[in-house]
Formats: sequence, structure tokens, C-alpha cells
Amino acid sequence: MGLLIHKKYMNNIDNIEYTSERIIQVTLKFPQKKWCLLSLYAPDISKSKEQREEFYEDLQNVIDQIPKDALLIMMGDMKARVRNMPVPGVKQRFNEGEINDNGDLLTNFCSMNSL
Repeated sequence: MGLLIHKKYMNNIDNIEYTSERIIQVTLKFPQKKWCLLSLYAPDISKSKEQREEFYEDLQNVIDQIPKDALLIMMGDMKARVRNMPVPGVKQRFNEGEINDNGDLLTNFCSMNSL
């Protein structure tokens, strides 16, 4: 897992944190705003519910440390199917028709954090 940053942004890199083998955070500092980029790789559905919930606990700890005025960009593979039922402020109806346990975890996480 990794994150590629274009060389023109090298001087903007403020911090790099490896929270786990599944979460990497890169903070870029710009005059107008700080950007927090998270590269994520969630455990797949074959892993125990405990392992998958632990990933979201770790992610929550990272999110809690990010300043509220920073731009947060989360990207990666969340191993989630989120269904096409809208959740106000989180997702629209333009998704696939299925949901799995990881989809529930992701949707709840996003709802709790206004993402």
C-alpha cells in the first residue's frame, strides 16, 4: 500500500504517518488550507468482524486528530458494497444494488463523521 504525490508538491509535504499496514496519512500544507490524504485498505469480508471493527477504530483515531478546518481526502479499497439506498449527507442512490457488512461499517462511519 502506498500513496504517490506529484513532485511539484514535495515542498508541501508537512507530515507522513503510517498508522498501520492499512492506513497511511500524508499532510500537505498550502497557504490557504491543510490537506490530509488518507490511503486506506480495509480488511475484506472474510476477516473477523472484530478485525474489521478494529480497522474503523484505528481510522476514527486518525480522523479525530485531523484539524476540523483541514481538507480530508480518503481513498483506497474499503471492500464495501453500499447499496443504492440514499443516506442523507453520506451517499446518493447511484450505487450498486447490494450491501455487505463492510458497507454497513463504512456507511455508519461516514454518518458518524459527516463524510
